[in-house]
Amino acid sequence: MFFQPIVLEESGFKLKKLYNAEFPMHWHSDIEILYCYNGSFCVEDEENKYEVNGGDIIFVGSCQPHALSGKGEVDAIVISLGFPFFGSNFDEVRNLFFDDPVLRNNSQIREELKEILVLNDDPKTLASDMEIRGRIYRIVSILLKELVSTEKITKRQQERLFAVSKIQKALDFVALHYSENITVEEAAAVSGYEKSSFCRSFKNATNATFHNYLNMYRIKKSRVLLTETDDSISAISYRVGFTQHKNFCRLFKELNSVSPSDYRKKHR
Repeated sequence: MFFQPIVLEESGFKLKKLYNAEFPMHWHSDIEILYCYNGSFCVEDEENKYEVNGGDIIFVGSCQPHALSGKGEVDAIVISLGFPFFGSNFDEVRNLFFDDPVLRNNSQIREELKEILVLNDDPKTLASDMEIRGRIYRIVSILLKELVSTEKITKRQQERLFAVSKIQKALDFVALHYSENITVEEAAAVSGYEKSSFCRSFKNATNATFHNYLNMYRIKKSRVLLTETDDSISAISYRVGFTQHKNFCRLFKELNSVSPSDYRKKHR
């Protein structure tokens, strides 16, 4: 099981279409909402396995380990939500766990997501961004009203939540400044720790050093740019914060098993 950094927009949310539901056990500090249009897949946590069919939506909480599995192709959307989206309410929402996190075939959510997908495919404007945000808030409000929350949080989940809360400011700092030449000392200062204490807390929360996490985040961001822009690979490497193009290419292949150019050909 591993910690999975999610690349969010500055608005604190990200929409991603899902066609293959195969992902090993992992966890992340952000909240995920997965909606299935067609097909079916399973989401498994440390204790339960939930089947998600067409029309169903599942709430995956912060720091909650989960894996995805399915047979064949699916048609689904993943909505990732972080601290900038919820603001001061983030801690309250991230501490919610549900007896059954799946909401079955809710017509209100289906209509909201239909509009979100239309807006997301159109050119981005301030107005469309605000409307998407509003519709996501509506979906979250429906989930919070319809799902039954529980006090049943495992000790390990409590430990992860506490560990991540100690370094949340550093995670937000990376999301905002990953393209710059940021240092572990700066991240520690943002979090209010001395360097040595910060490094221990960060490794405990993410199972990665700050430097490794920063590079993983940069590579994830580069994958988005490779598929969504026509920028050269060299330009992308500098945009995401690498000062040496060859180091970017080496690390990209190490983490993705293919070169940046082959990744672009495969996903365009």
